[in-house]
Amino acid sequence: MASKKIREKKLKQKQNYQALRPVHDQKKKCDNLILVLRSTVTFLLIGIGIVIILFYFSFSCLNFYSWKSDFITIKSISSDTSFGKTTYRISTMDRLYNFKNTQNLDHDLFSKKVKDGSSIKIQYHKTLFLYYIDTLESGNIVFATPKDALQAHLGHFRIFLFIIGVWSYILLMTYIFSYRKNKVNYQKECQKYVTLQKEYKNRYNEIYGLPTTQIEKPQK
Repeated sequence: MASKKIREKKLKQKQNYQALRPVHDQKKKCDNLILVLRSTVTFLLIGIGIVIILFYFSFSCLNFYSWKSDFITIKSISSDTSFGKTTYRISTMDRLYNFKNTQNLDHDLFSKKVKDGSSIKIQYHKTLFLYYIDTLESGNIVFATPKDALQAHLGHFRIFLFIIGVWSYILLMTYIFSYRKNKVNYQKECQKYVTLQKEYKNRYNEIYGLPTTQIEKPQK
């Protein structure tokens, strides 16, 4: 008699476990999907932050409309020629200026007028980290960066902005569509979870013959 009750108890426990297992499995799916949703939102916010930072750096590094004039005293000067263009690096006590020009520049005249210890007037624009000289005046001689060089620099900047814009659009759209898709799946899976809970309650009632009000809900 006792062994029969034990067998019946074990059978009911097995049936209860079998009825409860789909509920637990479905809850696990819901938990995984909510983690995916949270991760998607996190990466989306990070992506937006990166885009904002990139645009900030882009506009800060290349501002063609913040021209400034100043008189400087040259501490040292050096040059570097590559691809037919010469870049002069003019150092003062507290700054380093870059002056770009082509090989059409009269380097002999430039070296006579612009040398260590000389005071000159410059017009420059500031980027995030560097100072670029646009015109350089020594006496009655003016040396200027060719307009085509500035336009080329501006063209590269526009291309860079275009690349950032396209990349940003793809990134944001990817995460937005991913979020919407996962959100729809999460809602469907949660609805299945609620349905399985109800089925489990009915099944539990059949196994133990208890009223629905006495059924213990599965842990969430």
